[in-house]
Amino acid sequence: MELTLTLEEPCSTSISNFLITIKGIVQGVGFRPFVYRAAKKFSLKGYIKNDLEGVSIVLNASKINSESFLNYVLENAPEKSKILKFEIKESDYEEFDDFEIIENQKIGTSVLCPTPDFGLCVSCKQEIFDENNRRHEYAFTTCAVCGPRYSIQTALPFERVNTSMHNFAFCSDCDEEYTNPEDVRFHAQTISCKSCGIKMSLFDHNENLIEIPQEQMLDKVVDLLKAQMIVAVKGIGGFLLLADATQAAAVQKLRERKHRPTKPFAVLVENIEKLKLEAIVSEKEIEALESSMVPIVILNQLPTSHICSEINPKIEAIGLMMPNSPLLALISHKMGLPLLATSGNISGNPIVFDNQKAISELKSLADFILINDRDIIQPQDDSVVKFTKKHQKKVVIRRSRGHEIGVKNFDFSEQMLLAMGANMKSTFALKTNYNVYASQYLGDLENFETQQNYLLTLNRFLDCYTENDLKSPVDKVIVDLHPGYFSAEFGKTKAEEWRIPIQTIQHHEAHFTAVLAENDLLETPEKIMGVVWDGTGLGIDGNIWGGEFFVYEKKEILRVNHFGYFDSILNDKMAKEPRLSALSLLKNSNIDEDIISEKFTEIEFDFFRKILLNNTLKTCSVGRIFDGVASILGLIDVQTYEGEAAMLLENLAFRFFNTHGYDWNESYFYQSVITELNITQTLVLGIVNDLENGKERAFVAAKFHISLVDMVSKIAEYNAAKILTFSGGVFQNTLLVDLLIEHLQGRFTLFFHQDLSPNDESISYGQIFHPSIN
Repeated sequence: MELTLTLEEPCSTSISNFLITIKGIVQGVGFRPFVYRAAKKFSLKGYIKNDLEGVSIVLNASKINSESFLNYVLENAPEKSKILKFEIKESDYEEFDDFEIIENQKIGTSVLCPTPDFGLCVSCKQEIFDENNRRHEYAFTTCAVCGPRYSIQTALPFERVNTSMHNFAFCSDCDEEYTNPEDVRFHAQTISCKSCGIKMSLFDHNENLIEIPQEQMLDKVVDLLKAQMIVAVKGIGGFLLLADATQAAAVQKLRERKHRPTKPFAVLVENIEKLKLEAIVSEKEIEALESSMVPIVILNQLPTSHICSEINPKIEAIGLMMPNSPLLALISHKMGLPLLATSGNISGNPIVFDNQKAISELKSLADFILINDRDIIQPQDDSVVKFTKKHQKKVVIRRSRGHEIGVKNFDFSEQMLLAMGANMKSTFALKTNYNVYASQYLGDLENFETQQNYLLTLNRFLDCYTENDLKSPVDKVIVDLHPGYFSAEFGKTKAEEWRIPIQTIQHHEAHFTAVLAENDLLETPEKIMGVVWDGTGLGIDGNIWGGEFFVYEKKEILRVNHFGYFDSILNDKMAKEPRLSALSLLKNSNIDEDIISEKFTEIEFDFFRKILLNNTLKTCSVGRIFDGVASILGLIDVQTYEGEAAMLLENLAFRFFNTHGYDWNESYFYQSVITELNITQTLVLGIVNDLENGKERAFVAAKFHISLVDMVSKIAEYNAAKILTFSGGVFQNTLLVDLLIEHLQGRFTLFFHQDLSPNDESISYGQIFHPSIN
């Protein structure tokens, strides 16, 4: 980050008033207490306050002292803060007797980056386990650097009155901490204790209140978990369903209730020491697990793990997480065993966060529901990340709780833009004069509940970051090319209501510009090739794209190649049944019909073949190719959750590379140039030939992955591109990412997503930065 100092030139030693403004993530991170102590250190007088852009500091000081003070603040800012912009200038003179923190309750349009929720810090964790501390076993302990922020915020700036903690008045002890400059809770907005704080209530699945003292509540929850009960617990961003992860019966009971036969569950463990008993973990993975984001990290399970196989059927990968709150830390500690921890929701719906809704809706899933009386304002799932095994490259699977909301700070056009994103893995993005705000993951917009959650979050953003007294809060709405997406339909409705322009952006071009923007490549003069592979997205030719090669040069995007088209049939049914992708891919392969027909009943087989004969819609989706190859190899024919086939195929190939090494290299593409070939057909025929010659499935799965890497290399060379970028849901495949790095890094410069997910969560961000917009 490049910071510039703007400073007028008064007499350098005369006392004057200087106004310092700092923008970025500077609220809810202990920034005001830090500046207060720094001012005392410098013997300065004045004040600091939160405002709608960040913080404002006013000083009685000379130019020299003001500049020295500012430099000190910039160099020593709190760890969780993020300074994007600052300015210092002389202001009207006002004399002060001391330096103080002023609370600012003014609500209005903001350019502030909202502060994400922070996981439990070391200091607070020590307190809740210290029998001599007054917060011993208090499940909602926070301080100036940890605890909920974004999830409880009702308005900006970040003051207690603008959070759901507003209803909890300080007791005398908390008030003393809050006003004591030497205390870690000095001006910490979210603090409370057993005397003045948050209370829990326990209900059974018949909606009956269980009468039990607060101090016995968590012991009762743990007793229930040990008795193989399922308990819904209100976390920071919504309810979690907890169960004993070592007991197959408890896990299977939840699977049946959730209608979730095989999709892996995440598991909560107490600490890193216990986590190491369950999975292989690297230093980078430990760093992520212990970060303030406290994400779920996908690891490889140990054969000696205590976690039952019903948690993650058919695969070695398992999502593990650490306690992100005192509540989960206490439950995990008292339990002493790994806990299944999954979102508290009816499958397909967003996470439940309201108490009454939890009691009425989660009773079909949970035996007991533990609520508390602190309201969640903005619901969020846990973030999920994964690291590649060989090169330890981080891949964001789901960007949600704990992630920054304001991703970038840009000085570009004053146009206010609202990008509506895609339909699957939905997000939206808002560009103001200063920042681009990318929302958290909001789910798949296929049902009413998720759509309502999308609208709720969007309206909160518009309230905070736009001038609502204007007839239109933004200047332009940007939507996906697909007119049937809920996000596109709603964007069109709002554009008509606000009487402003609407612009469509092709789905995969948005993926491309997202990875370009995130890596600051939009102004690069060199030719850049974008590889965008995913499951679906409407192309400009009316077909379903998903196997794209673009070139970005002179701020223009050109589609230079793609996988060969094959039949796209039956819409979403094809995505759910890999056998249909296999049938389509093998349509012209002359493969023995018995290999494919056995996947269908006789009636089904005749029906689907007739559909293929009359089909006109085509696709080049790599996501569907992964599905089809998994089915051809006999791994799966009907998926029970999205991405299951691709995960099984990756898992099979991973075992091969784990044995033969990542430098193993055998491709289905023998030609030096493959741009004139039907890429899809060449792959499929090669796979069929290997199977007919008796090659093992793991060999074929590995060769398939290597062939994808080889193809990228050949097409990049043909287009004379030395810089390569990768986006799309296929690049959540960490084996593929490792192989790209292993075989291409050095000959090419590779760029992947950093804090955004490569899946459709990144679409809204890419829509904002598409070169046709600005």
